[in-house]
Amino acid sequence: MGCGSFKPSKKVHLSDEKTTGDKDFISIINTNFSLQCNPFNIPCRRFKVPEEPVKLLTMNLNFLKLDKRSSENKHFTKKLTNFLKDYLQYCNIEGYFSLCLHKICIQEYSFRVGLIVMFISILSNYDTVKTLDSCPFITVDKSDSDLIKAWRDYSQTIETFYSIYITNNTYQDLLSHIQKKAKKIDEKKSKELAKKKKYLLQAEDLLIKFTNLIKSNKNDISSFFVSYTKTLPILQELSKIAIENKVITCEKIVHCMIKKNNTTALS
Repeated sequence: MGCGSFKPSKKVHLSDEKTTGDKDFISIINTNFSLQCNPFNIPCRRFKVPEEPVKLLTMNLNFLKLDKRSSENKHFTKKLTNFLKDYLQYCNIEGYFSLCLHKICIQEYSFRVGLIVMFISILSNYDTVKTLDSCPFITVDKSDSDLIKAWRDYSQTIETFYSIYITNNTYQDLLSHIQKKAKKIDEKKSKELAKKKKYLLQAEDLLIKFTNLIKSNKNDISSFFVSYTKTLPILQELSKIAIENKVITCEKIVHCMIKKNNTTALS
C-alpha cells in the first residue's frame, strides 16, 4: 500500500478543552498520519538533542569537603549524594522510555507528544486497554511489552520522586542548604573555593531542573488521563489507520508523522 492510499472513513474531532498546542498537534497527526501512513520502512531522521555534560555527576563529592566539622554538614552531603543518585536513576529510566517511544526522530519533542505516540501504539497492539485511577494508570489484556514495562517504570519513578522531593519538601530543604553554602564561599580567595562554588551552583541548577521536570510530567500525566475518554475516539481512529497499514510500533508511527517535504518533525 503506497503513501496516501488509505484514508479514514470519517473525521473525529476533539471536544475537550485541551491546550491549543495539544489540539494542533493531534490535528496535524490526523492529517499527516492519515495521508502518509504506509507499511514501508522510512529512514530514521535521528535528530540530535545535545545534552551538556554535568561534571558534578561524575565526580567524588569528597572534593567539595562539605562534611567537615559538623553533623549538619554530613547530613547535607548525604542528601546531596542521594539526590545525584536519584537524578541518574531518573535519567536511565527516562532514557529507556524515550528509546521505546523512538523519541530520537521527533525533533521538537514534548512529553505530551510521547504520551500520544505511546497510546496509538498500545491501542494498535492490545484488544483491551483499561485506565486506572492510580499509577501506572493503564492495564492491558496480554503480556506486557517493552513499551508497557518502560511506561510502568517511568510513571512509577515520577510518582516516587514527586513524593520525595515535592510532597515531602526535600527539594526546598536541599535547595536552601545549597544556596546558603554557595553564598558563604568567596571564590576569589582560591581556585579550590571557586571550583567548590561552581559545583554547588551546578547542583542548584540541576535540582531546580529536575524538580520542574518531575512536576511538569506529573501534571501532563494527570491531565492526559483526565481527558482520556474525550481524546480516545481520535486515538482509536489513528490506531485503526496504523493497524490497517501494519504500522503499530512507536518507531513506525513516529516515522509516519514526519512531514515528507522537509526534515521537520511534529511537535
